[in-house]
Amino acid sequence: MKRLILVFAVLLPCVFIGSPLDAQQTQLPEPAVPGLRYYYPPEKVEPRVIDADVCIYGGTCAGVVAAVQADRMGQRVVLLEFGKHLGGLSSGGLSHTDGGESSVCGGIAREFYDLIGQKNFRPSEAEAAFEKLLEGTDIEVRKLAHLDRLQKDGSRIVSVTMEDGLTVRAKQFIDATYEGDLLARAGVSWHAGREANAVYGETYNGIRTPGQGGHNWPTRIDPYRIAGDPSSGLLPRVNNDPGKPGDGDDRIQAFCFRMWLTKQNPLPFPKPTAYEPEQYELLARLFESGANPRFGWSLDTNNHHLFGGAYFIDFVGGNYGWPNASWVERERIFQAHANYQIGVMWFLANSDRIAEPHRSEIQKWGLPRDEYVDTSGWTHQLYIREGRRMVSDYVMTQHNCEGHEMPDDSVGLASYNMDSHHCQMTVVDGAVRNEGNVEIRVDPYPISYRALTPNRDECTNLLVPVALSSSHIAFGSIRMEPVFMLLGQSAATAAAQAIEADVAVQDVDYQQLSERLVKDGQILQYTGPPRRSDGGQTGVDSKTLPGIVVDNESAELSGPWSVNNVTHPRVGDTYVHDGNAAKGECNARYVFQNAKPGRYEIRASWPPNSNRATNVPIIVTFADGKSKTITVNQKTSGKDGFNSLGTFDCGASVIVEIANKGTDGHVIADAVQLLPVEKEVKDDEYRGAGLQPDKEKWKAAGSKPAPPPNILLMFADDLGYETLGCYGGKDFTTPHLDRLASEGIRFSRAYTSPVCTPSRMSLYTGTYASRHGYYNVLPVHQGTKQAVNFRDRWTTYPQLLREAGYQTSVTGKWQLATLEFHPNHCRDAGFDSWCVWQIWRNGAKTTRYWNPCFNHDGRVRADIASDFGPDVLADYVIDQMRSAVEAKRPFYIHHNMLLPHWPIIATPDDKVEGNPGSLRSMIAYMDKLCGRILGEVDRLGIANNTVVIFMGDNGTDSKTPRQTDAGEVNGGKTDLNDAGTHIPLIVRHPGKIDAGIVADDLID
Repeated sequence: MKRLILVFAVLLPCVFIGSPLDAQQTQLPEPAVPGLRYYYPPEKVEPRVIDADVCIYGGTCAGVVAAVQADRMGQRVVLLEFGKHLGGLSSGGLSHTDGGESSVCGGIAREFYDLIGQKNFRPSEAEAAFEKLLEGTDIEVRKLAHLDRLQKDGSRIVSVTMEDGLTVRAKQFIDATYEGDLLARAGVSWHAGREANAVYGETYNGIRTPGQGGHNWPTRIDPYRIAGDPSSGLLPRVNNDPGKPGDGDDRIQAFCFRMWLTKQNPLPFPKPTAYEPEQYELLARLFESGANPRFGWSLDTNNHHLFGGAYFIDFVGGNYGWPNASWVERERIFQAHANYQIGVMWFLANSDRIAEPHRSEIQKWGLPRDEYVDTSGWTHQLYIREGRRMVSDYVMTQHNCEGHEMPDDSVGLASYNMDSHHCQMTVVDGAVRNEGNVEIRVDPYPISYRALTPNRDECTNLLVPVALSSSHIAFGSIRMEPVFMLLGQSAATAAAQAIEADVAVQDVDYQQLSERLVKDGQILQYTGPPRRSDGGQTGVDSKTLPGIVVDNESAELSGPWSVNNVTHPRVGDTYVHDGNAAKGECNARYVFQNAKPGRYEIRASWPPNSNRATNVPIIVTFADGKSKTITVNQKTSGKDGFNSLGTFDCGASVIVEIANKGTDGHVIADAVQLLPVEKEVKDDEYRGAGLQPDKEKWKAAGSKPAPPPNILLMFADDLGYETLGCYGGKDFTTPHLDRLASEGIRFSRAYTSPVCTPSRMSLYTGTYASRHGYYNVLPVHQGTKQAVNFRDRWTTYPQLLREAGYQTSVTGKWQLATLEFHPNHCRDAGFDSWCVWQIWRNGAKTTRYWNPCFNHDGRVRADIASDFGPDVLADYVIDQMRSAVEAKRPFYIHHNMLLPHWPIIATPDDKVEGNPGSLRSMIAYMDKLCGRILGEVDRLGIANNTVVIFMGDNGTDSKTPRQTDAGEVNGGKTDLNDAGTHIPLIVRHPGKIDAGIVADDLID
């Protein structure tokens, strides 16, 4: 395995380190689509020199931010960008930015996201935002700058020269490339690929067990060119030598292009220049297997949006040579990725091996006509998830991510999962399997300044904020665009201070550095609560439990199990699950050797959930070869997580196997325990509740409260209690909400203010109108500049939930400020993200239903002119739930439903049936959307840990009498009586709130 590459030049005091290949003399491959290139060789060479204080190589997001910070600190700055665009991946297709905990994003990074939001921004808007940051600066930007050679004097870089003859001499240099191109040319130690776990004492690094981990194949797919014939050879990029789990290798996680897709007058997916049908044979077989494609396409489509990421746009195995390749070699790798991925999209839209219903759905999507106009609608930026990583005196590792090692020289915080995409496809038992995926939740943790500085004897005037010193698995957590921006700002600050003090970057005074970073808005320490979805809880240490315990990490696993740490209780750091797929292929074998013969109770632990299987076979095999199969229901579990399988006479060895054959849901394998039994005890004394005498020992061993629940609040607009069937209403049909009431608690006497602003203000702040002072509607619909002061005056519970680690979002009517004048008002109120009706825009009131005007994270959406507003909001709610579940983070979603507020309109169902629209049909459609959202809660498997609340903001806006079982209701909204203030209130939390309860308590 290639561990380190060090380049030393020692023959002369002043040396030149040049490129390994004269790129201009080599033929470049044909672009996959017109205009698409990675490398543009210079048309001519013209020697010239620029003198600067700080030279930044790499116009990524980190490079731009570093340049801006250095300029603000009075330095002369040159920013060199290899391509034609600034911003790297942030302006190259990554329009849904992963970053972890948003509260730890400060400084210039926060300025950037305040300009464009963190989700669903257009690539061109992101590039414009970077250009805006550069406005008014003295930064000299040079694009198409291809590093050719570098001059050093001892341990200091003197200058860098580009292929076109441009030389930049500077006092300090910053390598802001994704690949670490400058550090490598400067002779700084680096590593590419995965280290063995043993190198840094890690457990998630190195080669993983093939077939385990997320985003794996949902069923057995033949890997051979001729199905069933190994002699025909393996299909492209599949190998049969994956290596030994835990060992290191030079494979790197897969690259892809983050596409900007659209349904609005799209360009059809083109057929690429070099289309290779064999590249898609595995995908065709996957469709033909009958597996669920699980389409989840969006504007910014990622690899997991088809077949859960088993095989889609990640070009697994196609990038191994990228980190140390020449520019021409990278151009070949770039075009191979482009041809593959563009070919994937063309194949899905056109191949007769894709069933017609799927093809028709795919053909609705295409490339944008108004983005990437120079590259045929395709992004110019390849997603370089990992390149070189510097190796310096301090290496960030898994121990930092888990909080076991905390450096005292923080220059920024990371908080995303330890995350790796797959690194290879291989063969296991005659079927293709993926290897390399890791997704392990972390809490925010500090990044050491020393991880940005090279070894002193290698270079003393270079800082590396992107390809920093870290192990593969730690880099998987650090490698997020917001973090790169934070580190870019920190690196530039250190460079400026090194110049001012005339010291090596290794000798910068950290006290002064940290003071300046904090002054400039950087966040260096995390003081909030744990944000892991398991409430920050660690698993119970198996060594503290009585008897003999074997955890899943010591079990013999076969089949495509996935490792996770999302729910509790659990033993150890993780458990494994089958993803409700590959039935009959997953087996977890727990071997107990050299046990003292005697009578034992055998127990298995698993965290329960509503999506679990009810018929999991667990086979116990004894020393005499006899076996017993016990079937368990994993939807429920003992209070301590353990569940008795029975009491048995055991010999010196026992084998317990958990399988997934024929199961009807997700199967979990965590730990198995053998407890010696001194006296005969009936199984039912233990089943479900755990072994009673050991409950205190379990508590002492570290059992903690369950993870915080998700919260989904659906807030109907102008809906009185009498409109719901479960409240005795006779005029309207609400089957989904009636079912919700039957599954939870319904409050029969819930009241609020008779108009929206005061009721919403009371809800957000927990105060009566007599205290908050809002008695009538805030005239946002007239363009008022008044706004509720959530920043300094009023505390909201969404603010508190966000501080507690929740992902918070809000939809619908936002009537507490005019967003045109207060664009950050939703964020001030406590919401990370929003998709709300911008009621006033450009001097006029807008519409909410058809052709809606929605502000999505600071940008008015232009892609929904033909959509029905409530449908758009329901899509947003579902996307928010999916993203929170994917990020393994609890969510609070405040869904301000637009329906059934006046005016009376025709819903999509009315238009299909040719009806003019009515209050009855609007309420029915509202109920239908509630059912759709609740169905997604069930589909995501989060119902048991989600509090669902449904309520109205005031009485029904109708003067027509409504009939109920208790009589007629007259009046409604604005009336200071029962009809104007009596609202529905339903709460569901399975397992915590009994079903079918009607509470007569007075609720205000």
